[in-house]
Amino acid sequence: MASDQPHPQGDRGTVRFNSIEWPNNARVAVVLSFALELWEGGSVETGYHDGAPVEISQELLSHGYRDPGAASWQDYGPRRGMPRLLEIANRNNIPVTAVVSGLAAHKWPDLMKAVHAGGHELCAHSYAQEVRAWKLDQAGERDNIRRCSEAIEAATGIAPVGWISPSAQPSVHTPDLLKEQGYQWHGDYLDDDSPYFVETKSGPLVAIPYQLDLNDIKVYIGGKHHPSVYVDWFKSKFDAIYRESAKSGGMVGATAHAAIYGRPFGSWAVEECIQYAQKYDDVWFASRRQIAEWIVERYG
Repeated sequence: MASDQPHPQGDRGTVRFNSIEWPNNARVAVVLSFALELWEGGSVETGYHDGAPVEISQELLSHGYRDPGAASWQDYGPRRGMPRLLEIANRNNIPVTAVVSGLAAHKWPDLMKAVHAGGHELCAHSYAQEVRAWKLDQAGERDNIRRCSEAIEAATGIAPVGWISPSAQPSVHTPDLLKEQGYQWHGDYLDDDSPYFVETKSGPLVAIPYQLDLNDIKVYIGGKHHPSVYVDWFKSKFDAIYRESAKSGGMVGATAHAAIYGRPFGSWAVEECIQYAQKYDDVWFASRRQIAEWIVERYG
């Protein structure tokens, strides 16, 4: 494998690597994220639930109207979708990262306990899906991070160490605020295939890129693609990364949402992707926390 010495590039304050060596000489790390997103205001963003009635506008919601259809759609995630996805992960004996809203942890603490008891990671994903960092001042963003963290810790007894913003859209202050509150990794980066270090005011934070190319929302919106397309995209991506990893190591990330591919029509596709990668002996299935801990241990 090529040199593992740091290779500075891009913005000042980042340290990237020519190559990454994974544990037990694995060539590829496979990182699955299961997202459980809840909206506090009773609305769901356009495009998430195909075939549902036209959403009630934010203006009407602000005047006290509610959108029961949207609320019912999103509640499928914690009630049926996430348990189904977790069962797939447990059946195949792999760890995953559950990307959860603080509101979900507040409303469904037993589910959070089940995630943790299964050996999976809980990653913070804003208190509610509509709370976006770039809309907040620093004090508001700091409070949102704290509120989300406390909800997850109250449910499981373990504080989250990783953060992905809704739609992977941080503010310019997000890395500093996360490190300030004890986070180890941040997943809002779209500029690389592999982890690296980003410097903050309080020290280095592990950047674990969020690979938007393999996401069930992109396949699902408008009912455009059958879930078999998700499997095809996974196989093509995995094969390409596996070829490259002979020289540099590689990471394959994939995301499924509890309210989308947590439903029977899509959950089978998630399992098929897992079993495709399991055909290779030199693949490491890892949570994002495990990735971050390895990067700090090996390269910190």
